[in-house]
Amino acid sequence: MTKKGKPITAAETAKLQDALGKKRAAEIKKGMAAEKAAAAGAGREKRGAGLGADFEMAQEQILKFGEKNAPALAATLKKYERFTTEIQKLSAVSARGAGQMTQDLQTLQRRNTELGITMETTMQSVQHAMTNYYGVVTTGWKKDYVAVTKQIAVYGKLGVSMTDVTGMMNLFGGSLGKGRAEVTKTAQILNKFAQTTGQSYAQVWSDFNQNVGQFMTVMDSKDMQRQTLLMTTRARRMGVSVNQMMGSLQQFETLEGAQQAAGKINAVMGSLGGSFDAVKAAGMDFTERQQYISKTIQSVYGRIEQSGPRAGRAYIGALADAFGMDARTIKAMATARPGAALPAEIMAGRGLIGGLTTAQTETAAKEAATWEQRTNAMKDAREAFLLEVVPKSLGLSSTEIINQIKMSAGKLDALLINGGANLGDNVAKRMIAGLEKGLPEAIEKAGGSASKAREAMGAFGEFLDFRKTEKPGG
Repeated sequence: MTKKGKPITAAETAKLQDALGKKRAAEIKKGMAAEKAAAAGAGREKRGAGLGADFEMAQEQILKFGEKNAPALAATLKKYERFTTEIQKLSAVSARGAGQMTQDLQTLQRRNTELGITMETTMQSVQHAMTNYYGVVTTGWKKDYVAVTKQIAVYGKLGVSMTDVTGMMNLFGGSLGKGRAEVTKTAQILNKFAQTTGQSYAQVWSDFNQNVGQFMTVMDSKDMQRQTLLMTTRARRMGVSVNQMMGSLQQFETLEGAQQAAGKINAVMGSLGGSFDAVKAAGMDFTERQQYISKTIQSVYGRIEQSGPRAGRAYIGALADAFGMDARTIKAMATARPGAALPAEIMAGRGLIGGLTTAQTETAAKEAATWEQRTNAMKDAREAFLLEVVPKSLGLSSTEIINQIKMSAGKLDALLINGGANLGDNVAKRMIAGLEKGLPEAIEKAGGSASKAREAMGAFGEFLDFRKTEKPGG
């Protein structure tokens, strides 16, 4: 090779080769860098594709979760719409007021699921109170309606009828002017008496309400409670009614009545070698008077038994007429024994009568609740949670949604499903938090990657944060 026709020297050849080598080395280095960049890009694209697929899968599952629960939410909303409508009818409040009451009762139900109190029971209790409870037309109703509803529901778990609960409340709160605390104390006494005498709660409450009216002349309400409980228990043990005994006892409430009865009674008692102090009887309370009459009859009953069939029938008839009782009650009085009284009766006779505490009452109610009732109560609590969370994520209150049902019930399912496909950031994050375990496992069972699913959900959470800070059009 020549340069301008002259041969190239060895030094020039070496210099040229060095320049060409450096150029080639640069080209090779550049090529390697390009290949590395391409490979890295391909890797990122591949990883991005994998993450994107899992992200789409996770997002799809989340949206399906919203859609899947939309019909259930619709059913829940319709049920609560019925509740609020019934409250509106019974209390003449606005839709918003009825909605607030329903939410208050939801909270009550949710806090007492372990007692097996369902939302249906809660609503039945408040509706019964609105119809039958004296306090509805008092200034304290707005403050007390949740507590009253709970008492009706809790006592119902013990088997006490709603009618008996409000009947007692109306008597002591309405007729006797007692405060809520005193009315509650009476309920606790009835429940305690049931436990300590081995009777059912329902029986004690029913007997009390049926017979307490006969003791209304007793001025002290606590003594009225005591005498009613004692007399109903004694009557039950003797196999007679309180009415059958009270007819005789009432005639000694006035001195004139006692003196008139004394003439008849002593005419019979004297022929049998006995006597009866009518003035003494007039000074006793009903429970003491019943025992005194019983002992008086017992003092001559032995002679009646020994007098022969015909004379015995005549004596029993004469005593029944004198005391104002039927023959069955006379014989029940004659065979009653003081030693048959239960310890709780003896304590009550001495004025020592206690009551169950609120905690003890709720423990009894919890023990009486069935597994099915608790399960249904938990279901209602979950529904109530769904009723609050999802509407809020759509920028609405449950009351507004319920009002929407009234106006366009046929469109509700579509409204909720479409809303579920565009859930707000807050509820989406709640769903992700709740599904962090369940969703990856479900994806893994379907052949996907659980770890990538978790990664995808994390990416989705970051995406939500990004959306909050991103400017429109950015």
